[in-house]
Amino acid sequence: MIKYDPVLLVAIPLFFAFLTPLFHIMEKRVLRFIPLAAVSLNLFLLPALIQGAGRSYDVYTVGGWSPPYGISMLFNVQTGWFLAGVNAAALFGIIFYMVNENRKGSPLGYSLAFTLALTGVNGMMLTGDLFNLFVFMEITAISAFIIATHEKGYFSTFRYVILSSVGSLFFLIAVVVTYKVTGVLDMTASGAGLQSLPERFTILLSAMFVIALSGEGELLPLNGWVSGVYKKASGSGGIFFAGVFATAAVFTVSRLMVIMFSSGEAGSSVSLSMTALGMATLAAGEISAFTRRDARSMMGFSSVSQAGLVIAAVGLAMGGGTFDSMLYGAAMFQLFTVLMGKTLVMAALAYAGVSDFKDLAGLGRAKPLIGVMFTAGMFSLAGIPGFAGFWSKLYLVKAVVAGGRFWFLALFLTAALLEIYYFMRLLQLLFFASPSRTDIKDTPRGALITGGLLTAAVVAVGLFPSVIYDAVSVLITGGM
Repeated sequence: MIKYDPVLLVAIPLFFAFLTPLFHIMEKRVLRFIPLAAVSLNLFLLPALIQGAGRSYDVYTVGGWSPPYGISMLFNVQTGWFLAGVNAAALFGIIFYMVNENRKGSPLGYSLAFTLALTGVNGMMLTGDLFNLFVFMEITAISAFIIATHEKGYFSTFRYVILSSVGSLFFLIAVVVTYKVTGVLDMTASGAGLQSLPERFTILLSAMFVIALSGEGELLPLNGWVSGVYKKASGSGGIFFAGVFATAAVFTVSRLMVIMFSSGEAGSSVSLSMTALGMATLAAGEISAFTRRDARSMMGFSSVSQAGLVIAAVGLAMGGGTFDSMLYGAAMFQLFTVLMGKTLVMAALAYAGVSDFKDLAGLGRAKPLIGVMFTAGMFSLAGIPGFAGFWSKLYLVKAVVAGGRFWFLALFLTAALLEIYYFMRLLQLLFFASPSRTDIKDTPRGALITGGLLTAAVVAVGLFPSVIYDAVSVLITGGM
């Protein structure tokens, strides 16, 4: 079997991004196929990469310089599965753009944005170097700005630009400080160097990293852009923000904090601050989603709450003196099932073409395929038995109970009840309310394939949860 290098997952879309202006000059009709080619090649490579990966990190050097002074890429089976999920979500967004939106906006701009987005998110999830993480964050953010303004939503995107810039400043300062006190930018080596420093200093540094990544990760305090961008983004943009950007960012935050701050005397205090931030984000997101009357805006706030839940669970797993691998694994499984559910719901909204509650009335009966997509996605996110999200929530409950953290269980279950209510409220509107529109168009092309594959994936994980759980829940080890 041919052994591939995970660096290709970054190099391939970057190579296609460089080719895009050439094709714009030579043959513009090819432009919309460039992102498809890039993501397809990545998805072609990932099964072989996952098959050859272990539970521990394999460290891949870039440029011939070994860590901690050279650039490294960290890959294990967990990273591989998350990369597969993120790239698959990107594929569905790109297909929707190719079929339904390619006449809107600039073909050059959006082909570049999609390929650079793949470069950025794959790099964020793979890199073991802090400065390269900053570079990949900036690539991702710039491409996200372009994707967010595909049709409209310029004010929301401007807010996103401002908050993301604040996060970038925090991150750059944190990287400089880390390099000053440890002498290296490698995450693993930096984490080891921080253990000998005063606890208060380490806590402050960890807070800077979390705040820096809170914009892309949809966490407080820099997530004020989320609802507006979700509401105004195009169909393909909504899929990218829900399934690609949010998942990659939350995964990156979790990985960075575990590698750098889960050991040492400051570990418990860092754990407490992460848990508090995650719980505040969870509560704010669920309450805000509960009050929305626009499905896209509701999904934006639901995404915020899910990010908060994962970060709070990872924070709890880091505390208590020993790393709680059971709770960490449940949090990662929850993140993966949320990726699937959000992608499915945002794809359904993209094909529906409307998001205001009054316009969605009766749409589930008028467009049965879209109704099935809404149902499967929301059932999974709400944790209804038989769907992927039920098992991730169940594993999370088991892990929390096993650790005796009943106060967190109470908050989690309260948030889950709110979530069930507002999702069921929307489903009731979709299937049982009288239609308010008489101009309902046919289901757009591509919906059968996209909807069928996504729905089948959500149901398949619901039927065989242990397969995915065992893959995505592995404790980050090796290269540390």
